[in-house]
Amino acid sequence: MATSNSNRRLVPEAKESLDKFKYEVASDIAVKNIFEKQYLKLLHFCFNSFSINSHTSLNL
Repeated sequence: MATSNSNRRLVPEAKESLDKFKYEVASDIAVKNIFEKQYLKLLHFCFNSFSINSHTSLNL
């Protein structure tokens, strides 16, 4: 039994715009993922710094 592809273009003229949209969405997701990873690293660093410094006396 042959399978059919239901992903046919209803508006062939929209192909370029849809491709552009796909790349914009993928780029946005990648930027968010990079930002989240860097943010988590920063939080980890700050938490570890606070934990170490909280056991020492403050010399103001």
